[in-house]
Amino acid sequence: MDESTLPTTGPASGVCAGCDAPADAVDRPLRFCPAAIGIDVGSVSVKVCGLADGSSRAAVVAHDGDIDAALFRAFSELSLDARSRPPAVVTGGAGRHRVDAAAVIAPSAIEAALAALDLKPRAVVSLGGEDLVVYLMDGRGRVQTTIGGNKCASGTGEFFRQQLGRMDLRLEDLDEVATGARVLKLSARCSVFMKSDCTHRLNKGEATRGDIAVSLSKVMADKVGEFLIRAKVRTGTVVLIGGVTRNRHFLRFLTEAWPKTCFIVPDEATYFEAFGAAHLAGSLGRPLAARDRLVHAFQRAGGTPFAPLSGFESRVTYHPSRRSALRPGAEYVLGVDGGSTTTKVALVDAGTLEIAAAHYGRTHGDPVAA
Repeated sequence: MDESTLPTTGPASGVCAGCDAPADAVDRPLRFCPAAIGIDVGSVSVKVCGLADGSSRAAVVAHDGDIDAALFRAFSELSLDARSRPPAVVTGGAGRHRVDAAAVIAPSAIEAALAALDLKPRAVVSLGGEDLVVYLMDGRGRVQTTIGGNKCASGTGEFFRQQLGRMDLRLEDLDEVATGARVLKLSARCSVFMKSDCTHRLNKGEATRGDIAVSLSKVMADKVGEFLIRAKVRTGTVVLIGGVTRNRHFLRFLTEAWPKTCFIVPDEATYFEAFGAAHLAGSLGRPLAARDRLVHAFQRAGGTPFAPLSGFESRVTYHPSRRSALRPGAEYVLGVDGGSTTTKVALVDAGTLEIAAAHYGRTHGDPVAA
């Protein structure tokens, strides 16, 4: 993506001191000239935070593996001026190495964010899309050690989002469907078993979508509790950060189970590391690179690559389905396959064995309606 896709302004006589943009454009509502930029490239989303006049503005965009597009969309949502060059710092996982900016590790960004908010908790729990990490802090707001989870996706934010999607729900729909919902015991130790458990309960009519959504929220709260026990944190202040903090049912289960712990969810929770990175940009950052050079090209993994599958197309035999129009008075056989997540239907002409009509759709937890 080039700079033409970002907001620009016409020529002017003055210049904005913060971003070298035309001065008469600074007051325009669709322009943002931050004094510093923080970028967090996470496992499922890109977070960008800009600091200006003592306040922050942020955008969180799911990247689906396309960091370039997500980063520029975040810039667009912030209305970041295309010509601005504020100092920038990037943090996050391996994806941070693709961004041409001064880089810091997540603990450094978290420490900076806590200092900016004058918070000195016993621990910080980062509830990311694909991981859960407890940062144990000392009395000065410094990270002493970390406790991370295994690679199992059960209880993570992305797993929760995927399960909501399988039921045709969004996080915004949770309160509506959760009214009167029951908490069910799920096979929480393994994400594969838990997914099957949720699907089968829905398909057999043993649970509603609200029951499953609330039960998954309880699973996430229980997983955080297990990590706090491992960290030997039972009292004091714990700061919760990450997108999972948007789930108020998760927060309710957690606070009910840990009454002696004071949980704090900052306003900046969903972009906390980017917020901290922005505060580090003033001392560690360097001017934001030009948009066409900001993200490095994807580096291929090492090893010997295999030949592309397209070279073996001659070995594949295609069997196109036989289809025909409906014939009045003809005899038909209706076939229905009610799978765990999808429903397939085919109407077959009994005389010609041709398909007259077919349907493939998601079950969304309601096989009868599907």
